[in-house]
Amino acid sequence: MPDIPDTSALGTLVRQRRKSLGLRQQDLALAANVGVRFIVDIESGKETSQIGLVLRLLKALGISLQADMVPAPPSLSQSADDEEGIFDPDNPTPAL
Repeated sequence: MPDIPDTSALGTLVRQRRKSLGLRQQDLALAANVGVRFIVDIESGKETSQIGLVLRLLKALGISLQADMVPAPPSLSQSADDEEGIFDPDNPTPAL
């Protein structure tokens, strides 16, 4: 299963799968109940696509997403008791 590290890789995967199924962008848009422009944007790696529509598109192509859980980076694996470094939306500027 290929890694999908960014929207460009996702777009490439979608384009390759669409073509391997012999679908035009219009055919895929109809099958996924999305607009053709959405297919064009995804295949070009546009980063602002809605995740719900992306998931619908992948389902129409027979692509399932799986999450690989790798060890968390040190910055995310701090103790739950350690409040330092935690984002507080009520105080977005950390105290110095």
